[in-house]
Amino acid sequence: MKRLHESFGETLARLLGRHPRPSSARMESAINRVWERLHYEIVETHAKALSDPVAVRRRWTPRVGFVGGTAVARGSLATLLATFVRSLWRSGSSADE
Repeated sequence: MKRLHESFGETLARLLGRHPRPSSARMESAINRVWERLHYEIVETHAKALSDPVAVRRRWTPRVGFVGGTAVARGSLATLLATFVRSLWRSGSSADE
C-alpha cells in the first residue's frame, strides 16, 4: 500500500536507507577510477591533437574582382539614386507651375 502522507524527512530517511553511505575504501576506489579515466582522456586527446595536421588559414584579403565589383555596384546605385532624385525634383517643380 502506498504512503499517502509522508514527510520530507521520512522520505529522505527511507531513500538513504536503501542506499547506505559507501565505505571509505569503496569511495577511494571509485575516485581512483575516475582519475584514471580522466588521465587517459587527457593523454589520448593530447597525443591525437599532436598527430593531427593543423590547417592554417590565410588571412582573408579582398580580391581585385571583389573590390572592382563593389565599386561598380556603388557607382550604379549612386547613378540610379541621382536619376530618381532628379525625376522627383523635375516632377515637383512642374507641378508648382
